[in-house]
Amino acid sequence: HCEHSVMVAEAGKHVICTKPMALTVEECERMCDAADANGVKLLCGQTYSMSPDIQALHKVAASGELGRLIAVNTWLYTDWLLKPRVPEEVDESLGGGVIYRHAPHLIDTVRLLGGGKLRSVRASAGRWMKERPCPGNLSAYMEFKDGTPARSEEHTSELQSHSFISYAV
Repeated sequence: HCEHSVMVAEAGKHVICTKPMALTVEECERMCDAADANGVKLLCGQTYSMSPDIQALHKVAASGELGRLIAVNTWLYTDWLLKPRVPEEVDESLGGGVIYRHAPHLIDTVRLLGGGKLRSVRASAGRWMKERPCPGNLSAYMEFKDGTPARSEEHTSELQSHSFISYAV
């Protein structure tokens, strides 16, 4: 969404965009720079972390009633890549595939539950379907500034879609 976000920011308007924010770090930086230079807000909003179950987890984690958060783990098993898709949904150059389509939701949720900014991220993705040119699974390890670890896994499979989130205190 880089080109349009920069154009809107340069017109002096606040910007709300969805995933993927951009396709490269350089594009993300251009968007942030345009917002800063024009005194407007830039919001890249996700929807999954606003669901009632995730909000309830966030409330418990933030309250400290169960103790200090010491780890966050997310797992998503989905058949998304196996379903019929239009070309742009699986073309990485257009923001297709699970990394651009699903990972932003998982990472946004991890950041919400973990309560802040990350200091490091390591990830790998795999391609296993020759019929689909994009990655079908993702494994990411993140560490918050306070040292709390987080892990996100997404796998496309023939199993029904399931989502699991756990956190340790």
